[in-house]
Amino acid sequence: MNLGNLNKVLAGQPSYRMKQVYDAVFREFVSDWEEAKSLPKDLRAELSRECPLDIEAEVFESGDGATVKAGLKMEDGAVIEAVLMKHKDRNTVCVSCQVGCAMNCAFCATGRLGFSRNLSAFEMVEQVLVFERILLGEGPGGGSAVTNVVFMGMGEPFNNYDSVMEAVRLINEEIGIGARSISISTCGVVAGIKRFADEGLQVKLAVSLHAPNDSIRGKIMPVNDAHSVDELLDALASYIEKTNKKVMIEYLLLKDVNDSDEMARELAAVLKAKLGSASGRGGGLFMINLIPFNPTQGFQASSGERISRFREILEEEGLTVTQRYRFGREIKGACGQLAGEGK
Repeated sequence: MNLGNLNKVLAGQPSYRMKQVYDAVFREFVSDWEEAKSLPKDLRAELSRECPLDIEAEVFESGDGATVKAGLKMEDGAVIEAVLMKHKDRNTVCVSCQVGCAMNCAFCATGRLGFSRNLSAFEMVEQVLVFERILLGEGPGGGSAVTNVVFMGMGEPFNNYDSVMEAVRLINEEIGIGARSISISTCGVVAGIKRFADEGLQVKLAVSLHAPNDSIRGKIMPVNDAHSVDELLDALASYIEKTNKKVMIEYLLLKDVNDSDEMARELAAVLKAKLGSASGRGGGLFMINLIPFNPTQGFQASSGERISRFREILEEEGLTVTQRYRFGREIKGACGQLAGEGK
């Protein structure tokens, strides 16, 4: 797919043509311009030459059918991965924003790839469209079958800020997925958090913390060298005060690294000290999402019993805690496993 030439092709066309084109691509999910019968035949032919709609993707499905991973080949040959997670009441697409990632988190397969380039807004939206087309073939049609989008795939969204915001706009305004159903996850790029606070969007913010102190976080997340835990939490407190919106604190549990009872109590203490006053409701505008580790290399997953105990301590401290359900481990489509390696 290549939509980068749309403005050139539509130059000189009536102003309503762009809406017709966008409706065909983002509402009707056509995969061939010949399906866009509202457009003149000669324009369809030119669009077919200049803006092809075919998506080159290798698709893998988990045994239970709940997870579908797509390895999409971009126009320059780069391969990125996106994941569809089918819940009972919603279909969530996890979108990548970069080819590779420069953040080099120790537990993440994407980080080992290094950084190649940013994705364009259209390249990010293409990941949603590939699953819209798949779901369209499974259901009755009539609007977006994808209900939620999370920018939690390959790459750091706030290191590709402008293109991510443009992709959010396209997903929201053109595909029609509500802003409150879109989430952006950052590993803690403070400048991006501060900028995002001024956007005035209803899009949700998630932040990967993964440790309550600099000693542990610095060992597993190099970004901590630039932004300490205190600096990061101060930025989140400011974000909450400015937006009055809830932040999700993501915490990946690694055996014998950050999963002890002491770590749970330290996490509760630092979050209440830094964010409790910002929320003004005893921590009501932040929540903790515990993430079981998905095998990559170098670490082991915390046991189910350890995760339960960690959660119990946080809840005893009066914090709101959820636990992420594991999707797609068998096809390397789970959190931290995306590396363009198939399955």
